[in-house]
Amino acid sequence: MATTKVQAILKQVEELSPEEQKELGEQIDRLLSGEPPVTALERRLIETGDVERPGNPKARAEWHRANPPLKWEDKPVSETIIEERR
Repeated sequence: MATTKVQAILKQVEELSPEEQKELGEQIDRLLSGEPPVTALERRLIETGDVERPGNPKARAEWHRANPPLKWEDKPVSETIIEERR
């Protein structure tokens, strides 16, 4: 039964334009890699060239765990900015 579903899907994929097939392939790769699917906003950012590919939230969280915020011994920068504006 799964084979008939796959064959039906492949028939539909053949009807897609090359650009749509490429997008589908990228989405399948993301799905298989465990990354979340691309949202409409992310797709638009990719199309406009603002980003190459959306970030991976898991990788971003791991980076933040590996790179904790710097300790600042003086007052917060926001306070310095407010004082300088006065």
